Amino acid sequence: MLTPLTLNDAITKFIRENTNSLKLKALDANNEPIFKNPQSVSGWIMPKAVGSDEHEFPFVITRIEKVENVKNERYSIVTVRNIFGVYNPGTYDEKGNLIDDSFGYRDIWNLIEVVRQRLFETRVLENRYRLIGDFFEAELFSEEIYPLWQGYCLTKWEICLPN
Repeated sequence: MLTPLTLNDAITKFIRENTNSLKLKALDANNEPIFKNPQSVSGWIMPKAVGSDEHEFPFVITRIEKVENVKNERYSIVTVRNIFGVYNPGTYDEKGNLIDDSFGYRDIWNLIEVVRQRLFETRVLENRYRLIGDFFEAELFSEEIYPLWQGYCLTKWEICLPN
């Protein structure tokens, strides 16, 4: 059955498969710096404080934002929000002085851009869900808590209603 939730799962899987070659800064369970792939999850992410062994960052969370039925048609338009998060405290010299803190800003936009390019190269997921037109809207959240960087993108998808 085609539903907004099955679309949500398909996008989550697609993003996981298309970001698995990215290595972004993160912290391990002992708060030591490492590099890892962004985790791609559906709906929400379990905060470390709740019991997860790994830190939340980097991540991409896929959420249904809105579902609109098209009058007199057998399809719906689903707006999907992907929320992105990266961790990057910048670069320090051997004396511990911050020499560049723009890497987090660059990491978040690069992650968003990888997803945008892959979606527009593919346009159809699982031979069922069609990306609508060229609609893609992205921005960063205005209140960042350094060294965490977060943003989102919106896409619109067409799904057919069950018969």
